[in-house]
Amino acid sequence: MSDDVVTDFQWPDAPWPSRDWWELTGAELGLSDELVKFAAALARLGGADSRNNSLAARLAGMSIGRTVAFRHARSVGVRKLLGKAEQIHSGKFRPLSEEEIERRLAEMIRSANDVAAAKAIELRDKRKPPYELSHDEVDSFATLVSLFGENAARMIDAQMKADFLEKGGLKVAECTCGLRLNAPARTD
Repeated sequence: MSDDVVTDFQWPDAPWPSRDWWELTGAELGLSDELVKFAAALARLGGADSRNNSLAARLAGMSIGRTVAFRHARSVGVRKLLGKAEQIHSGKFRPLSEEEIERRLAEMIRSANDVAAAKAIELRDKRKPPYELSHDEVDSFATLVSLFGENAARMIDAQMKADFLEKGGLKVAECTCGLRLNAPARTD
């Protein structure tokens, strides 16, 4: 990487979409992180036709030549991403809410495309801190809902509850293989 490449990227300010929107929509379009940043830098500099392709590449942390920057600016993925961003910028569409971003990430995670699913998991993990472990049933169920949706969370919760038996005041896992549990005998 050359000395003139910027290392701390500045995402476009409002009324442009948020960083989460750029990363999510870019991932849905199959763009690399560098191309997403490149498109965002182009948006800040006036769009793909602004003749600032090389500067946008430097701002995005890419050390590429003029010709490659020109090709990136005219690529289908970058053009689609810029087109969607410009619609939000102009007020034609509203920015995504947190719920919509979470829903789209969940859809990508469940997709058959392994690359898209891995990217969505990475984006989700980057957006929020890891879940804290809790023994509270309400917290556990809320976490299941946020990860898998309401229906799947209910099925998982029901299965978890069915797999535990109350034995001597302790909850122990039920063995379905026919073996006996090594639960201590009560002497009451």
